[in-house]
Amino acid sequence: ERFNGRIEEVLQSHRFHSGEDLEQTILRYVHLYNSQLPQSALKARTPIDALKDWQRQRPELFRKRVYNHAGCDTYALNYYRDENDGYNALEIAVFVVLEWVREDHDDNIKSSTVRGTKRMGWLWDAFNARKRREEYGDLGNHCLISEDVARETLKEMGLALEEAKRCLVDSFTKTNGYAPVMLPVDPRWKNRRDAERKRLGLPSEE
Repeated sequence: ERFNGRIEEVLQSHRFHSGEDLEQTILRYVHLYNSQLPQSALKARTPIDALKDWQRQRPELFRKRVYNHAGCDTYALNYYRDENDGYNALEIAVFVVLEWVREDHDDNIKSSTVRGTKRMGWLWDAFNARKRREEYGDLGNHCLISEDVARETLKEMGLALEEAKRCLVDSFTKTNGYAPVMLPVDPRWKNRRDAERKRLGLPSEE
């Protein structure tokens, strides 16, 4: 009830430009509420700290360790190559995705997305387009490519990767009021890609 009241205030005080802005704001506030806001009902502890104390007292009730990572969230850009034969000819797309990199999870939380194709150029709000491709299994970790490959693929389409990168960072900054803390590269992207390609029985990528 306390959380619902606070998130209601956040939702009423923000104007959201897209579904991805709304999703990103809610995910970040859940993290903020659980990790950084002490609660009087919890004796001035955050929910995560209270849960960790409970885990120390009753470890038999927990199946996983409770994590509490201090400091700022970190983000990285990841790049996904998509091949779609639904337009009478094979169409190549590159999805550029801003992702929240979490140390306590194998997968990142995806947020803002830009898509580039030769036929349509940039689609600046490609969140829903990415979701549709993911639902059918056409897009996923098995499609991850390096930044260099993404840059060259987009260059062949007449598009500049730096435009997409700037758009995503600027959108985050405008929505949240501060710039994201960016990693130069997602340290796990290659492991995620290779593991998923192996699971799907696809050839390995160099």
